[in-house]
Amino acid sequence: MTRIWTVAALMVASVAGAWLLAPGDEAVGAHSIDLEKIVPETVGEWQLDDTVQPVLPRKDEDPESLVARLYDQTLVRTYRNPKGDRIMLVIAHGRDQSDALQLHLPEVCYASQGFTVKSAGRGMIDLGYGSGVPVTRLVTRRGGRHEPVTYWTRVGDMISLTMLSRQWAKLLFGLEGHVADGVLIRASSISRRNQRAFTLQEQFLRELIRSIDPAKRSFFLGTYRS
Repeated sequence: MTRIWTVAALMVASVAGAWLLAPGDEAVGAHSIDLEKIVPETVGEWQLDDTVQPVLPRKDEDPESLVARLYDQTLVRTYRNPKGDRIMLVIAHGRDQSDALQLHLPEVCYASQGFTVKSAGRGMIDLGYGSGVPVTRLVTRRGGRHEPVTYWTRVGDMISLTMLSRQWAKLLFGLEGHVADGVLIRASSISRRNQRAFTLQEQFLRELIRSIDPAKRSFFLGTYRS
């Protein structure tokens, strides 16, 4: 019965959202921000390292392709600590989170690049601000490359882990006459030791948020949790 009500709620949200966000409504992002400027090149003890390339969505030369339209900004960096550990960071921002244009989640991105993707569960990471941030963890593999992944998404003002919560966030923005924006924050590392990788990713993400101007942190964390 619970599942039926969940599906029904999702359908209502989708229909309402489609009505509220009809073509002609101005797509208004909740945030206008320059990722290159606000994300520092030094994060705690982590420094930039360009020797490892993160996995990215496939692109083609067509500026009107789906991937080109999904994101207004994408920040791609690799960081290295003094011990030689590397964290690959991808932050992707899309101003329009309507049903036609939604964040390209890592499960899809990695699979499209030929990786086997397995869920490692959901969890909370402590960023040091009194409440945890809900994240999704994945274990991906392609040949000899084993890559654990930690990510979260913000849609509108919510950190959203599920399709239903993302639809709910879009609906709330639609009630104000706007199309919700969205951001994906993804940290990954090449390692066969999953738990150690997840621990390092959590430490890095904590330092990342601390290193960002407090006035800009809501871009990554929203204003309340879903």
